[in-house]
Order: sequence, then structure tokens, then C-alpha cells
Amino acid sequence: MLAAIALSFGLSGAAHARDSQRERFDRSQKVQRDFEQERLVAAGLTPLAGIQATRRQVRQVVYSDPYGILPMPSLQVERSRKGAVSLTFKDRGGSERVVDLPRESWSILAKTEGGIFKPRRFKPRPEPAFGMPRPPLPPICHGWAVFMGATGRAGARTTSASACGGASPTLAYGETVARLALTTRPACAADKDAFWSFQRCFGQKPLVAD
Repeated sequence: MLAAIALSFGLSGAAHARDSQRERFDRSQKVQRDFEQERLVAAGLTPLAGIQATRRQVRQVVYSDPYGILPMPSLQVERSRKGAVSLTFKDRGGSERVVDLPRESWSILAKTEGGIFKPRRFKPRPEPAFGMPRPPLPPICHGWAVFMGATGRAGARTTSASACGGASPTLAYGETVARLALTTRPACAADKDAFWSFQRCFGQKPLVAD
């Protein structure tokens, strides 16, 4: 009898732990999405909900250097219903520059994009045993970060990544967009590091300059 009660308590406890983890996961994901949207809007980009309401296909990208202090424009790539692709540069001062990209640019982005905008899936983890120390906090790291937004058939979505977490498909997508932007200013050369190349090219010169 006592064994049955203990087993029942253990099962209910495990279920409660999973439910609690799921609630924390869902809450953290909402906070993260809100934060990513705030970063996009703070950089001068249009809120995704308004773009999605007009059924436009858009990708937004905001870059942040390792210390978050260097000026850089935000980017918005858009594919029209007729297949034309444009790239808009926006800075915090309100300046804007729009250039045309080759139509195949959207296919390049789609191939690189993969599933980076898909929501993370919840995976329950075993709770640490009572009295056991929790794992140490990760070390402080300063690395490039990218914040991105998307609209289209799958709805309005956001994602982000930091180089502190190592290489990732999201960072690779950010690099692809940066290199596309660099092709619009022939005077700028793209070296191995696309993020620093982008900052040197567009962070230190007016957007209207060619």
C-alpha cells in the first residue's frame, strides 16, 4: 500500500514538474519574442504585425556589435508579389536608402534560412535532486548578435542569436544578409568577417553615399 502511494506521489510529482517546466518555457519564449520585436522597432524598423497584415514578404535584420555601441543601419529585405527584391537601409536618425537586389537574392536567403524562424520545441528536462547544486552560470562573453524578423505565409516571426553561443544557422543567415548589403556598395570589400565588414562600410558613412 505504501509503495503504491509512493509510486502515485512520484508520478504526480513528475507530471507537476513537467507542467511547471512547460509554463516557464512558454513564458520565457513570449518574453524572448517581445524582446526581439522591441529591438527591431528600436532600430527604426516597422512592427511586423503591420507588415503581416498587408501580406508582404519581408525579412528584417538588426546587428549588434560585441559591446553594443557602434552605429549600424538596420536592414529590411522585401520580395514583391511580382518577384522584385529590394533592400532598405534604415538608421536611428530616420534616414533611409532603398536599393534593388537581383531577384535570385530571395532564393539565396530562402536556402540559407532553413528553419531558423520556427518556434523552439519544448523538451522536458530532469529536475535536479533536492540538495544537489545547480550547474554554474556561463562565463561572461561579448560577441556579435543578430535580431531578425520575418513575415509571409507562416505569419510574423522573430529569432535571434549571439556569436557567444558558437556558429549557428541564424548567425549564418545574418552573415548572408550582410554580404548582400555589401554588394550594393562596390567601394566596400567583404572580408572573412561579414559583420565587421558591414559595420565598417555602413556604420561610418552616410546612407546616401555610394
